[in-house]
Amino acid sequence: MATRTTNSTTPWDTLRWLIVAVLLIGGIVANVHFSAQPFLWRLGAGVGITIVSAVFALQTAHGKIAWQFLKDARMEVRRIIWPTRQQVMQSTLMVVVMVIVLSIILWGIDSIMIRLASWLTGQGG
Repeated sequence: MATRTTNSTTPWDTLRWLIVAVLLIGGIVANVHFSAQPFLWRLGAGVGITIVSAVFALQTAHGKIAWQFLKDARMEVRRIIWPTRQQVMQSTLMVVVMVIVLSIILWGIDSIMIRLASWLTGQGG
């Protein structure tokens, strides 16, 4: 984390979280209540309520910490050196070959164990 946000929780934060909860619960109830309305209208209202709720949530201390975390995570994703297509194909091919080889080995061991168990118990042919 590049910078550390240290905000203390205030009574206003509690009020903001209460507003977020009321908005989201109200949106769910309204969606059920207005189920006869066109889907696009309900979708637009839901998106709008979600955006307003996010704005209120981001104004709290925990919301600011979460936003900083998302920004830091995005910066870390930019630093990743992604493998080339050739590297991915070679790695995938090696995994497939190893799975096939180990499957054959385990099948062989299983067959030997079954024959040995049936010979020892006298149930085999």
